Amino acid sequence: MPKQNHRKRALLFLAAVLLPSAVLVGTTAHLIRQERELAARRAEEERSRLALQVGQDLMKELRQLWDRIERVSLTPEDIHWFTGPESALLTVAGLESGSLVFPWEMGSDPSQFLDPGATDRHGSLLQWGSEAEHRARNFVRAAELYGQAAKVPGIAPSQNAEARFEQGRALNRAGRTEQAQAVFLLLSRDPPFLTDLEEMPFSLWGLAGLHETGAAHGELTRLLERSLDEVHHYSPTAVLYWRTLAEEILAEGSDKSGPSDRQPRLDAELLGRVQDAAEERVAVLEALERLRADFAGLRAMALREQQAVEEAVGPSWISYGEEPWLVGFVPGERGAATRMAIARPARLLGPGGGLDLGAYGTSSGDTESGVMSSGDTEGEPRSPAWSAVTLMPAGETEGESLGPALNGLRGGFPPGYPSAGEAGGVEVWFFRLLLPIILLLTGFTAYFAWRDVRRETEAVRLRSQFVSSVTHELKTPLTSIRMFAETLRLGRHSGPGAQQEYLDTVVHETERLSRLINNVLDFARIERGEKSYHMAPTDVGAAVQEAVRAVAHPLSQGGYTLNLDIAEGLPWAEADSDALTQAVLNLLSNAIKFSGEESEIDLNASSQGGYIHIQVRDQGRGIAPEDQAAIFDDFFRTVEAEKDGIPGTGLGLSLVAHVADAHGGNVGVESEVGRGSTFTIRIPVDGRPSDEEGAS
Repeated sequence: MPKQNHRKRALLFLAAVLLPSAVLVGTTAHLIRQERELAARRAEEERSRLALQVGQDLMKELRQLWDRIERVSLTPEDIHWFTGPESALLTVAGLESGSLVFPWEMGSDPSQFLDPGATDRHGSLLQWGSEAEHRARNFVRAAELYGQAAKVPGIAPSQNAEARFEQGRALNRAGRTEQAQAVFLLLSRDPPFLTDLEEMPFSLWGLAGLHETGAAHGELTRLLERSLDEVHHYSPTAVLYWRTLAEEILAEGSDKSGPSDRQPRLDAELLGRVQDAAEERVAVLEALERLRADFAGLRAMALREQQAVEEAVGPSWISYGEEPWLVGFVPGERGAATRMAIARPARLLGPGGGLDLGAYGTSSGDTESGVMSSGDTEGEPRSPAWSAVTLMPAGETEGESLGPALNGLRGGFPPGYPSAGEAGGVEVWFFRLLLPIILLLTGFTAYFAWRDVRRETEAVRLRSQFVSSVTHELKTPLTSIRMFAETLRLGRHSGPGAQQEYLDTVVHETERLSRLINNVLDFARIERGEKSYHMAPTDVGAAVQEAVRAVAHPLSQGGYTLNLDIAEGLPWAEADSDALTQAVLNLLSNAIKFSGEESEIDLNASSQGGYIHIQVRDQGRGIAPEDQAAIFDDFFRTVEAEKDGIPGTGLGLSLVAHVADAHGGNVGVESEVGRGSTFTIRIPVDGRPSDEEGAS
């Protein structure tokens, strides 16, 4: 009986307390969830509204900016006046033959000026001045002739600056230091867009001339201060030269100062500003080069967006980079862009990239939403939450879109802005905190553990495969070298002919070992981004023949026949001779390894359509179609090669592809299983791909 009562009491307790409590908790949790969903939806709608309003205001500023740009011609001088140090406009680039041309690359073309006779007169005076300076050693006369060249009416500003620079240099050599400094001082005040053929501003040459003639340190530092406002117009070459020159000037000034002088501290501060400005400019130039590489895709995207946005006015703007930038194109006839502007929207939005949200108000007067209502006359937000929109990097999926006309530009809001408010009612602590934390920790732990295990497994597999391949590749030549070296040391050879053959084998195996080590070292440099090529005019035929000489021994030992055909009059190319030889050598080594015994290998070098073609054809087993797309990947080896025990590291063809790409070309393969393979390296004659090839 007591047992039955206990059971009844338990059931009553469950029915009267626990069950209603469970229903209450469940209902409360459901209400909390619903309220949170509604609050989150309201906050999301408010963020979207604010983001669109910010985008509309930003577009107004961009339209005004573009209207000013369209009124001027696309010259370095015009662009200079529109792109100050704090300007929202970073630069304006021209479009020539489908490529970007930045202002510092436009230069000053003397042919645009009116009087050809003036140009001839100017050139003659420069030549006479050079002869007087270098042949007659009459520096005074040379300075007079250079001065006359600078005063020839009708010449280009760059021609005038060039003559003045030569005049100052000649005056300095003549010992007329004060006159030389006067010339260089005027030259240092020239605008930064006035450059020579190497994209160096003549104002920098003037500063360098003053430094060389021993001008006062105060004058030099004053000019350096002035150049800080001009560095944002400098080309890559000019930035590096400017920084080096500033370091030399400031180092010499500090050496001449006394122990109690304030000048070393001032020079150190100026040097820090110069270095910071140079680093910032270099970073901008690197980003512009990345933009140049992505230009075709950005232009196509802009054209699509221009067509998609109804009643589009002005250019299409595309978000780009980490800052981010806005890249704008104005379409001309048939959608062809005529120029491109790069704006910094963060500077349009105000200091720090933030725009005060109080200016936009909210759709309601609810003070608990965390946003100032439109009726607030104080002009201050009623919430302590941040009142700023931060622009997100290009490609970021978080944040809110600022509108279809600003493709890819998104605005991020501070956490909890606008506030979603409190849901109210009874909130059980584990609903709010414990359960989400446990689920998040479990999910993140499982994900990171799975990711780390997968990465480690793949790394171990590749490392094991690579070590095994390299070990085998190293062991084979070392075994041969040791065997023949011991044979020679013990005198166990049949005669001079055998001795020479053994020595040839040792030399060949040593070269083979060197090639393997070079391949591994080159791959390591490529992985670290440290691989460099020494480009110079190169006889491609000679580089090919050097590769043939390197494989002469294995060809004769294996009974292979090499058919070499180098076209007569094969043009030279701007190339790294050693790297090109190594690439051809890798292809020949592959042909030997994968060809049958006593087969023929064809090696051809010819010129076609502005490109040099180096072709290696074998009669081996061929490559399966599904493997042809991956044979140039790092460490890739076909299943058949692994099964048959053919030696190799999987790096040879990868290095060939890297060499071809570094020379502005490419490498391709044509193969049929059972009938051999043909590899073709294509490099441009002048080191740059032609427009037709680039388009294809």
